[in-house]
Amino acid sequence: MPRRFLSIYFPFLATDYALKQHPEYKGKPVVLKAAERGRIVVRKANEQALQEGIACGKTLADARALCAEVMVLDYDAEQLSQVLSELAEACLRFAPVVAPDAPDGINLDCSGCAHLWGGEEPYAQAIVNYFVAMGFQLRLAMADTVGAAWAVAHYASQPLQIVPEGAQAQALAHLPPAALRILPDTVHRMQQLGFKQIAQFMTIPAPVLKRRLGPMLLCRLGQALGVEPECLLPIKVLSPYCEQLSCLEPVLTVGGIDIALRHLVERLCQRLSNERKGARSLQLRAYRTDGSRQEVQIGTNNPSADRQHLYQLLVLNRSSLTPEAGFEAFELEAPLVEDKGDTQETL
Repeated sequence: MPRRFLSIYFPFLATDYALKQHPEYKGKPVVLKAAERGRIVVRKANEQALQEGIACGKTLADARALCAEVMVLDYDAEQLSQVLSELAEACLRFAPVVAPDAPDGINLDCSGCAHLWGGEEPYAQAIVNYFVAMGFQLRLAMADTVGAAWAVAHYASQPLQIVPEGAQAQALAHLPPAALRILPDTVHRMQQLGFKQIAQFMTIPAPVLKRRLGPMLLCRLGQALGVEPECLLPIKVLSPYCEQLSCLEPVLTVGGIDIALRHLVERLCQRLSNERKGARSLQLRAYRTDGSRQEVQIGTNNPSADRQHLYQLLVLNRSSLTPEAGFEAFELEAPLVEDKGDTQETL
């Protein structure tokens, strides 16, 4: 199975979240202020503020001189870090391996996930629709490598772009050197040397690039092209005994929940039986269309891979699940698994 990665970039994460807390400011120029070296400066600005000429780093007095109607709120870095973590957790409904990319991005290892949505384009569009409904603007790209997906998401002209398999070199060619996630000092030196696009130095021999611009550039270029390894640090360690089920339509009824439970239990128990193991505990996570998550936990006295037994235990505890607008995905995990002893023959 080919590896595929998806990168999400929230260009206005801070101000989008602030507008969720203050919907009365929607459509108005908004900036977030913070103290810096004895001055009050603009740390983040929304799209309307940028159109008024208010850039990040300007003093608040200059911002008000440019636009007297600008709305000013406080910048809270810790809160934004928590918001990014919550958005990353929400992405677990789309992929099992999700890694926050501070300060304003998320990377997903979506290998083998897109077919559940009918292909890569519907899959990517479903993610866009999900976050837009939550009130966040985003740019998104999918590619064979994390580096290529990140570069296209941040610097390509289209807000949603899917790079065909094996085409990362072509996708990177016309992007600026900064798309390789290198240090600003290196970017500045490359600009002085006349490098405005990655294509201008992509084929230069590695020893020459390393001598002039350092080893980090070679590493990042190799990661983006797929010749150097790169690993994601997931927000959640993937359980080896975990099954997921995405729903084509929101599940609203008890009967629909039971069908989902039966499918998940069947698949999980099949694997447990094949490996002669049994579950001591199960965790069911149901993801609602409004972004919230509900959980059901059960435990057993002995390791069990009995489909009917585990299914009935989940059914007995499903009353805590309230669909409201509907469940769009389910996940069944066995966090505690033990070897099963030989079954006693009937006397």
